[in-house]
Amino acid sequence: MQEMAAGAEQISKVITRVDDISTYNKGQIETLISEISRFKVG
Repeated sequence: MQEMAAGAEQISKVITRVDDISTYNKGQIETLISEISRFKVG
């Protein structure tokens, strides 16, 4: 039972990390879109 609890805790930590990375990537993509839009012609 203790192994299951430890496994669940690890999964929770990984999910939190994935969420953090996704949030960071979203911000980076928004910045990239903003910068690319400066070069659009027409």
